Amino acid sequence: MNKIVLTTLFVFFSTSAFSAIYKSVDKNGNTVYSDKPPASNSEAVKLAPMTTYKPPRYQPLSYGSREKEGDVKKYTQFRISSPEEDQGFWETTGAVKIATEIEPELQQDVGHQIQFYMDGYKQGKASSRASVSLVNVNRGEHSVYAQVIDDQGKVVQRSATVTFSLHKPSVKNRSTQGQQPPPPAQNTRPQ
Repeated sequence: MNKIVLTTLFVFFSTSAFSAIYKSVDKNGNTVYSDKPPASNSEAVKLAPMTTYKPPRYQPLSYGSREKEGDVKKYTQFRISSPEEDQGFWETTGAVKIATEIEPELQQDVGHQIQFYMDGYKQGKASSRASVSLVNVNRGEHSVYAQVIDDQGKVVQRSATVTFSLHKPSVKNRSTQGQQPPPPAQNTRPQ
């Protein structure tokens, strides 16, 4: 049944594709094109051959072939360099810069990128940048880490998690507005 329907459709569309086209001028002087010849003063139009295109054969990219043994170097160091563990920020805008140190240099030629996370959530898209600036970070304690991922999203290496705190002046507590945080306690041990 399907073959009959397909054959009928093919014949219908193929014959209409090769039908003649006629050109004529109507009583108002307008040029009219039609696939049916009018009663008088029409002429068949010769059309240029139909343009066709044959696409190249699809070949999926093979990313794994670039990562042969020896092509990819292991990272000897990958860590969050800023902020430091348990660092506190007094920041009214909620801006925090997260930076990494990576040795050897990030291997972009094999598709490696860095993905940053804060409190378990991705921060932006993975990129080749070794740092990212986060904005509108809420006050409180936060944890950050980064991952080196390959071009297929597979984790190559993960940094240790670093915890930091963000302090903001409170609108409810007007006495803290415009004040700087207290200086760090001095180590005053008796000698």
